[in-house]
Amino acid sequence: MAIHKLREGPVTMQVSGATVVEGKYGSQVRFDGVFMDDDNASLYISERSAVNQLERIALTVDTCAGETLHFEHVHKDDRTYTNIKRVTSESAPSAPAAPAATPVVSIASTPAAKSSFESKYEQCLGIALQHCEGLAEQGWQVETSDLVAMTATLFIQANRR
Repeated sequence: MAIHKLREGPVTMQVSGATVVEGKYGSQVRFDGVFMDDDNASLYISERSAVNQLERIALTVDTCAGETLHFEHVHKDDRTYTNIKRVTSESAPSAPAAPAATPVVSIASTPAAKSSFESKYEQCLGIALQHCEGLAEQGWQVETSDLVAMTATLFIQANRR
């Protein structure tokens, strides 16, 4: 089971469950679920931050299972804050806005395998778009080439396992 750290970058996870645990740094919420290329991932966030952020999006520790959530650290005024956003089909960017019109080249020979690669690429693109939008909201200048590079990196990572 991999433990993802938000200091290494944002995480989007299909949450299978969440529990309050006593951790090294006090009371924390452990989110378990699927993260891109890892079917068995965990993410720990301080209980106070997690409960406040879940409450903001009308969820609780008990009701967040089954949701796809985006976790990230935001740095403001020399402090670090944890943000949790719900990923929904409404908040997901539409396909025409993405530069993914280029066909994905795969060595798969069956239509099912090709569909799997395309689905995985679309998922990677969606995560990259959300991350780029977050960076833009924080005042970073994000170019199309950044989005393409981030999507490719996520896609390569997802296909290594």
